Amino acid sequence: MAGPLSKGHATGTLVLGVCELLCGILVIILAIVAANKADLAAGLSPWWAGVVFAIPGIIGIVVGVTKNHCAMIAFMVLNIIAFILQGVGAILAGIVIALWSSAAADVTDKCRQSAYNECTCRTDDGTDFTIRGLDNCDEISSLFSTITAMLVFLIIAAIIALGGSILGCIAVCCTNNQPQGGVVYQTQQPPAYSVQQTTTVKQ
Repeated sequence: MAGPLSKGHATGTLVLGVCELLCGILVIILAIVAANKADLAAGLSPWWAGVVFAIPGIIGIVVGVTKNHCAMIAFMVLNIIAFILQGVGAILAGIVIALWSSAAADVTDKCRQSAYNECTCRTDDGTDFTIRGLDNCDEISSLFSTITAMLVFLIIAAIIALGGSILGCIAVCCTNNQPQGGVVYQTQQPPAYSVQQTTTVKQ
């Protein structure tokens, strides 16, 4: 059975766990703000990506405090999963930013209120897209800034998750276990006994 983690690994895990938890909370807050400004699909408002980071962040803090080997394995596995899912979240946010970048630059010329709480914008190549849930097309610029900030935190969190999975692998798989103290038994030779024979003579 593996013993507790080294102090360096536990401290590194604690620092990464706190950073992951903070990034996860910030992504959740920004996603909620973006969802309140417009009617966005779950993929375009990735609050779930923040939850994916908050969980390994909490486990990282637990590892840093307890130096538990099994919790470190969970931290490593969840960071690998989080890194993959954050790639998906970052790609979705990047698509939105690429699509909205030209419209956000010049809202007055490229966007118009098409219906109640709807704003239709035209990209540079002539493609129209509609954003629902906006009271005013002027809110596109602030929504664009919110999604850009969310993308930045997703990328930072993905880098932290990659670092956490590497640290977890080093702590779990690549560290030589300290040799356990052994008990040496020495057997002693039994003391020599002299045997005396007595003879009795019957009369």
